Amino acid sequence: MPDREITGELFEALLEWLGPSREKAAEKYEAIRSRLIKIFLKKGCSDPDYLFDQTVNRVTLKLPEIAAGYVGDPLWYFISVARKIYLESLRVREIPYEYLPEQIVEPSPDLARQCLQKCLDLWPLEQRNLVLDYYVDAKSAKIDLHRKLAEELGITVNALRVRTHRLRTALENCVLKCLNG
Repeated sequence: MPDREITGELFEALLEWLGPSREKAAEKYEAIRSRLIKIFLKKGCSDPDYLFDQTVNRVTLKLPEIAAGYVGDPLWYFISVARKIYLESLRVREIPYEYLPEQIVEPSPDLARQCLQKCLDLWPLEQRNLVLDYYVDAKSAKIDLHRKLAEELGITVNALRVRTHRLRTALENCVLKCLNG
């Protein structure tokens, strides 16, 4: 399916599926776009627009098969496809061209610290404190701290691990952009 191209006809069919008029279809498209971008951002995706485009392409190509028999709000179909696109993106995880090893220059510790601080300053206080607290202690003290943090947040330790992993990934991406930009 990815080899097929989105034609004008297919895109028009998508708009017809989304709403009775072009205006209503455009409103629905923007609502779906906004919702999926938020979902991708919450999952820590560094390029939610690209994942949204992939989702729209996949839905548009599948539309001739599903449009006639689909009942309900198209948003839910988009969300289910977006989930699959997100999971596929986790498996692929290609390294962007600008971060290839021969292009990475060893930053000075001061520059790295400045970039880290700059990125942390962009975050809400709650997220900043969570990621900083999570990586404070070592060994058994760390285990106890993780239990305590999870308890305070009302989540499991595993959910805490997932949350902090996403935050750390986003932080690493931000710092890399700062160092290379």
